[in-house]
Amino acid sequence: MHPSFPATEEEKIEWLIEGEKAIKKASEKADIIVISHYHYDHYFPSDLDMYGEKHS
Repeated sequence: MHPSFPATEEEKIEWLIEGEKAIKKASEKADIIVISHYHYDHYFPSDLDMYGEKHS
């Protein structure tokens, strides 16, 4: 989220956490996960186990 986005820092952190949870939940159901590139907002390097054999 761009720093100028009109929300409090607390809201941004809350949304980040909610988003990560939703992505991780969806990845459990996915057959394949495509990692388009390795920016930290596109994949979770601290939780590589979530990808298992599903990534490409």
